[in-house]
Order: sequence, then structure tokens, then C-alpha cells
Amino acid sequence: MSNLVVCIVWFSLLYFGTFYVFRKDDLFSPIKFVTAIFILRNLPYLVAIYLDNSLFPDYVLTSIGLTLEDAIPKYTLVQTIAFISLIIGIKFFKRNRVYMNSLQLKDYKGINYSSFVLLGIGMIGYLFFLNQIGGILTLLENLNNRIELQSGAYSLTLMKLLSFAMLFRFQLYSFKRTKRNKILFWFFFIVAVLTSSSLGGRRGTFFIILLIIAGHHFYFNRIVFQRIKKSTFIILFLALSIYTFFIPALRSPGGFERIINGEEDLVEQINVGDLVGYFSYTYIDIFTVNYFDKNNKWNYSSLWTIPQNLNIFKNRELRPPVDEGVYFYNIARYGLEFTPPTARNKMHIVSLPIENFGFGYANGLIVGVIFSFFLLGIVYKMVYDLFLASNLSPIGLYIYLFTLFTFNFSSLRIMNSIYIFLNVLIALIVYRVIVSFRN
Repeated sequence: MSNLVVCIVWFSLLYFGTFYVFRKDDLFSPIKFVTAIFILRNLPYLVAIYLDNSLFPDYVLTSIGLTLEDAIPKYTLVQTIAFISLIIGIKFFKRNRVYMNSLQLKDYKGINYSSFVLLGIGMIGYLFFLNQIGGILTLLENLNNRIELQSGAYSLTLMKLLSFAMLFRFQLYSFKRTKRNKILFWFFFIVAVLTSSSLGGRRGTFFIILLIIAGHHFYFNRIVFQRIKKSTFIILFLALSIYTFFIPALRSPGGFERIINGEEDLVEQINVGDLVGYFSYTYIDIFTVNYFDKNNKWNYSSLWTIPQNLNIFKNRELRPPVDEGVYFYNIARYGLEFTPPTARNKMHIVSLPIENFGFGYANGLIVGVIFSFFLLGIVYKMVYDLFLASNLSPIGLYIYLFTLFTFNFSSLRIMNSIYIFLNVLIALIVYRVIVSFRN
């Protein structure tokens, strides 16, 4: 039996076994949620590369000097340790008098007015960005250079407020299921999706959809796997699949014009291998465990990129990339032995997302993986308890899902969390000010 088959069987037993052990937990509880993420990100990709080895990037194997079969065993071991450390961290944290009254939103009219103010602030941030680059057509026609276009566009940070505004409307609809509240919610949702998609990324839109699914779960009807209709699942899967390939087609050179002229057939472009590859970090994790050792580990030097990037007075090109994935890409693709905090102007600015696995192993090998995943498990459980203690506040829901879906200890995600924290403060201040004026 090949190492890849053993890996697939083992992870199937580990993940689905965890689901069975914690089967009584809520679907959106930390253990069930992160287990589902591990299943979706790892198993489909492993099966895909077993059926077709060519789906695995050749340059990764070249950079580590191993065949796929030889690279799998170490990955299987370390990924198992990471998952178990995460689960232990979640179970380790015990809530102790957690109160988050500051996150509770109780005033109906205050929530209503706040949603419009947050929508306005978010749109101002987006429109200011469009004005800087020359308008929406300039953006859509140059999405192949989207990283360069959006570089230094700090006003886009305010766009996150559109998701807060949408959640405020969703909670209002759960309070009063009127036609007006329903129409306003869908309007806010469409605005959030369109603005997010126009930037050429997919992760933001997927997160918005996740917010809605979780909001339905907590504010309307609890979602249970056994009760999900197959037709609903298929429709959602197909819609997300088409969207996954629509955005790359849009941001390709001349993509906007080809789509407008009907020259792109998105259905024909859907490839299952590419689809599972997009959602998976497995090939990056395989590179990580087979490349780094005691002689080239980073010893947490990657964290120094955070204070250097917070120094806005320093020339951006002389700062290191806050995304450690840039280092990973230059090492794996070009064999360039750069380590943090090398300045960005010395490297190709393309990234392989390292996430918590890459951060832990690149900086501290096995010990780093155990430590980073154990702490991440504690953080997951902590924000879940904070959300429950906030009386299911939409702000608490955003913080919880952002943490589970996006947060880890890599420099990039820590920086993203700083921006999210600023948006949380703005949302709370807007609500408190409006409520105080009304009283």
C-alpha cells in the first residue's frame, strides 16, 4: 500500500473519528468546525493527487529533492501532531467568568441606524480607493495587477464594515421578520459581495457566505448535517464552484472585456483538481516539513516583520513582506534562500500561504507546531465562549468566525487581526454613540 493511500485512510479515520467522538457538540462549536476545515482542506486534495499526481506542483518536489511518496510520511506525522495539539488546546481552555456586555447589541433602533452608518463608512472607504486608482473600470480592467493596485490602499480596511452592517441587518431580520428587513438584508448582502468580488479576491466573499450560514444557524434554525437537503447542498456547491473560477477569469488580462462579450464559458473552465487545490494548503505543508530543519529554521524571526510594517514612515519597498508566504514562494520556486526580515524589493512578490502549520514548523519545527496549534486551540475556544457570553452579538459572531476561518499566528494573519480589531472598535463606537444620542 502506498504512503499516500495510508495517509488518506489515516486522516479519514482521525477526522471522522473526531466528529463521532464529539457528535453531540454544536455544528459551529470549535472542535466540529475546525475538524470540518481539516477535512475540506486536506482529504479532497490528497485523493485528487492520488488519482492524478500531476496535480501536485513539480517545483515543490524539485525544491525538496523528494518524490511525492517519499515526502508524504513526514507530512502525515506532523499534520497529525498539529491536529491533536489543536484539539487538546480547545479542550484545555475552560471558561471562567467570561462576560462581554460591551459586545451586546440590545437596542433595535440603535442597531438599525448603526447598520446604515456602517454601510456608509464602508462604502466611503471603497469609493475613496476607486477615486485613487481612477474608477471602477480601471479596477476591473487591471485586476491582473490587483496586488499592485491595492498596495497601500488603507481605506480598503473600512470595507470590512460592510460585513458588520450586513450582520446587523441579519440580526434585525431575526428580531422582526418583516418584508422591509428582508429586502434590506439582501441589499446589504449584495453590496458586500459585489464590492468584495470587484477587488479580485475570493476569500472575502466566501467568508461573507460563511457569516450568513452561521447567522442562520444561530439566529434562525440550527443546522444539522443529517437534515441538509441534497438539492440545497448541490446548488450551493455549484454556485461556489462557478464563482471560484469566475474571479480568476475576471482578473486575467482582458478578462473583464471577454466576460462582458460572452467569450468566457465558466462552466467549461471548472476543473475538480484545480478546485480542491485552491482550498488546500496541503502541498505547502508537504514542502514545509520536508524543507525546514534545525539548520535553516527561522527561530521566530518572521514576527519581526510586524513592527517593521507598522512603521509607515519607512519606505515600503525597504520593509519586509508581512506575508511569510513570499519567502516560501521564493525558496520553493526559485531556490532563493531568503529568510525574514529580508526586504521585499529583493524578492518576487508572490505568495504561498503558510498559515499556522507553516509558521509553527518554519520557526520551531515539531515543538513550534505543538506550541502554535495548542495556543490556537485555546484562542478558538476563548472567542467561542466570548461569542456565547455576548448573547450571540453579530459583532461577537464576526470575531468568532474570523478567528476560526482566518486567524493564526503567522505575521500576515496577526496584521489582518489588527485591522479587524480597528473595525470592531468602529462598529461598537458607532452603535454606542447612536444609542447614547437616542437616550
